[in-house]
Amino acid sequence: MDLLSVLFSFHGRINRFKYWRALLFIFASLLCEIILVRLLFGSGPGKSNFAFGELVQISGRPAGDALSWAVTILMTGFVSWTLSAVAIKRLHDRNKSGWWIVLLLIIPIVLGKIDDRLDASAIETVIALAGLPLCLWGFFELGCRKGNVGPNRFGADPLAPIDTRPGWDQSAELEMVPHSAGPSTHAHGKRGHD
Repeated sequence: MDLLSVLFSFHGRINRFKYWRALLFIFASLLCEIILVRLLFGSGPGKSNFAFGELVQISGRPAGDALSWAVTILMTGFVSWTLSAVAIKRLHDRNKSGWWIVLLLIIPIVLGKIDDRLDASAIETVIALAGLPLCLWGFFELGCRKGNVGPNRFGADPLAPIDTRPGWDQSAELEMVPHSAGPSTHAHGKRGHD
């Protein structure tokens, strides 16, 4: 499976190595986006409030600047899509439906956003503690556990050896006989005699 399929397709399976390699690529591109936005719109320490998935303030002015909005929205969409595609294919390798992404990734992200919005309180602590086991479970399920051996309902085993032997060449096995050929008329034995 090529890199574009790994990053953008929701079908098939990927092993742990491809999962971690894809995550490295995704986070490297996110880092490039942060650097690009800061270089283009200039921000000093303490002036930028850059947070993943949020429209930001750059250089003390709102990110109403069309280019900064466009870059942020495009990169947020790219990161969200690719993270989802990679995680779903990894779940497929574990023989789980892609809907497990809701429990393993989306709910912890939503709980984290709720936690960020609350003031320090007991409710904030409970919400943070509720998201922690889900984050850990998602980390081990997607990044650490081995996939199913052999094919499953989502596709072939990504670690199965590839058969490199030449296939059966049927045309080499055929004997071409001219159309006029047929059984000889006098080659038959007499009936009734042994």
